[in-house]
Amino acid sequence: MAGRSSPAAIDKKLAGLDKKKRLPWDPAAILYGEQLRCFQSKRRRKAFQATRQVGKTFLACVAFIDACLNTPESQALYVDLSAVHSTRVLTPTFRRLLKKYQIPAKLVDDDLVFDNGSVVYSIGLGSEDRTKALQGYNKVVLVIFDETQDLESTIDEALAIVAPTLATYQGTILCLGIPGRVHGLGSWWEITHGEKSEGWDQFRASLLQNIHLPDPQAEYDQAAKDLGEDNPLFIRHYRNEWPSHDQEARVYRWDPEVNIYVGPPPPCQHYGSGTDPAGVRDREATVLLGWNDNDPRIWVVAESVSPKGGGGDYCATADVLRELSKRFPIGRSFYDFGSAAKGLLATTMSRDFSMYLEPVPPKNLDFEIPRVNALFQKRRLMVNKDVTPELAKDLALTLWDLKARAAGRNAYSRLGPHPDVGDALRAAIWNVPGFDRPAAEAPRKPTEAEAERARLDAAFKPKKTSDRYAGILPTRTIGLPTRNPFERRR
Repeated sequence: MAGRSSPAAIDKKLAGLDKKKRLPWDPAAILYGEQLRCFQSKRRRKAFQATRQVGKTFLACVAFIDACLNTPESQALYVDLSAVHSTRVLTPTFRRLLKKYQIPAKLVDDDLVFDNGSVVYSIGLGSEDRTKALQGYNKVVLVIFDETQDLESTIDEALAIVAPTLATYQGTILCLGIPGRVHGLGSWWEITHGEKSEGWDQFRASLLQNIHLPDPQAEYDQAAKDLGEDNPLFIRHYRNEWPSHDQEARVYRWDPEVNIYVGPPPPCQHYGSGTDPAGVRDREATVLLGWNDNDPRIWVVAESVSPKGGGGDYCATADVLRELSKRFPIGRSFYDFGSAAKGLLATTMSRDFSMYLEPVPPKNLDFEIPRVNALFQKRRLMVNKDVTPELAKDLALTLWDLKARAAGRNAYSRLGPHPDVGDALRAAIWNVPGFDRPAAEAPRKPTEAEAERARLDAAFKPKKTSDRYAGILPTRTIGLPTRNPFERRR
């Protein structure tokens, strides 16, 4: 029919209209300030520490899309504590970008699949077992760790696992996060400010720099008024700084400015150790305490901590205790009796190594943690971060599971490290007698009056009938009554 366009012509016309509507993909035009500087950096390791409302998630989505568009048949990994959280955070932003710029890709379940064969995978590191899943990827062009401050127990292992997967495309690692809970401690601190920071390109941003917020200064001022400028939440989430210590959700009330000593530990009259034997994946830790009779303070004088899963067998435990015994005259040694398998530890140590280890009562967080915290709050338990750095990390970064506590029970959170060294400290404290009682007085010679009174008490003390048979009749015989058969019934 005259005047009617062919289907091919219609498709061509529609394609032309779509092309006119399509916005050009230009990350430099949609990123701002520190976002753009981080995106354009050619360094292969980047650390972006920023407050909330800076656009870290938007930066991650733009970086993923750009890397996958320019590298066909590649893989990219978004790593968060929870896969559910990663999907909830990324999916809305991906949808907006795909629609606005007509990116040739689609969301399939939790992943973003590109027409050129590239894929963005979302991974949750909710448990230490999940870090092993990172080994299944290859030809990775970009890895982004989000909320790195909450990946304290897994980030070091995860970084070691993903590094070889980046070799094919000389890929990039980007760590995103807000400041951590305690100044100077933790893997995220080491990456952003510590000894490892020189190996990372560093970026900092605050919500006050976000040009897309209508009035960031008003939001900042309101938060300062509601929370208080000295509140650790305000310091971390709005000022982009690390607080000296943040008690929110922390298990241990160790104050790194109060419960601390500098220099070598003082000489002590008594020493006792505590060991948390290694499981399949955990660290094995031993902590040594020292104390004196007339001094209420307890000094943490040494630690020995294996790598995760590297505790070895009980021969290694014996070696650690033997080396510590060469340096300190250890009196008693306790260990955390956490499983049935650990029950063999005492037998093995006594039979094979002539060492006697005593098990502590089963772990009871409702009792044990307040007991340890009481020592910290009374300024009795002293730690040196240089002497026992791993213990300091556990004390500063171990967190409560707030959902479990709301349900009426105590449990450790997966956000912080598993406190293997903290459990060793808990075991070691069983060495210290009566921390609630005053220090025992040194023995002294009784006065003449006290000696005479003791002699008279012994001479006139009435004797029971059964005393005549002491040493002759058993006081307790299995299967027989404990009463003396010759004693007259009343």
